[in-house]
Amino acid sequence: MSDSGFDPAALHEAAAFQSKHHAFMGPPRPWETELAPLLAQLPRVRVKAGEPRQLAAAGYMTGGCHANCRRATSADPTLVQLVGWTETPHVYHLHSVLRRPDGSLHCITPGHTDELGDDGCFAFVVDEAFELEGPGTLLRRGGEYANPIMHALIRKDPSAVAARYEALWERVRQGELTSEAATQLVL
Repeated sequence: MSDSGFDPAALHEAAAFQSKHHAFMGPPRPWETELAPLLAQLPRVRVKAGEPRQLAAAGYMTGGCHANCRRATSADPTLVQLVGWTETPHVYHLHSVLRRPDGSLHCITPGHTDELGDDGCFAFVVDEAFELEGPGTLLRRGGEYANPIMHALIRKDPSAVAARYEALWERVRQGELTSEAATQLVL
């Protein structure tokens, strides 16, 4: 415990939690206000998730969904990259998946989602407003916020999500939880 009454280890844990989860905290952002209602109305489909170890062994990167799909479509032109959003109860995460010639959808990003159903699939919001503008450039047509790569996380109810994360951050700061324990509570 320091002279200020705070445990330095707890402050370090709080900084780690805040660094990892900063996108979930804070007031509503203009792009969330614009996009969340639109995303709520888009169709949902089921996407088959690949086996993480096999995907990693094939060289696909965790967290690299857009690059993974570009690599796959470059190697096999019968595949089509679809851009959209994975959906959890509180947020949308920007994501890319592949559509095979038979119309089936597959995720080739290792360990992308913890939201798998018993069928090995997860919900995906297809967002046809995206355009692939060459390697590494992804744009969303319409609206003021045309480059959501900068805004890859959209909170459905920003105030409620922020309040939940900020309450957990405070518990970590007070030394009641570790950053890892708090992270498990929000997953």
